[in-house]
Amino acid sequence: MNSDDNTAYMLGEMKGILTGIAAQLLAMEKSHAALSEATDERLNGHSDRISRVERFQWKVAGVLTCIPIVLTIAGWIIAGKI
Repeated sequence: MNSDDNTAYMLGEMKGILTGIAAQLLAMEKSHAALSEATDERLNGHSDRISRVERFQWKVAGVLTCIPIVLTIAGWIIAGKI
């Protein structure tokens, strides 16, 4: 083997290695994109559930705020103050 043959052989080896690395990076990128989409979908689901819980909590808070007012008015009516 002469110097040109060794150089061509080494360049071929490096090309093969780099091609393998590029293929692995592409596969990792696709895997990361799929994982990112799954994570986004899961977070959106959590956000929807949290929004529903918050809406329910505000409704409960509104009802609970009205109860003392209604009871006070009813007490005044029964006591004859109104």
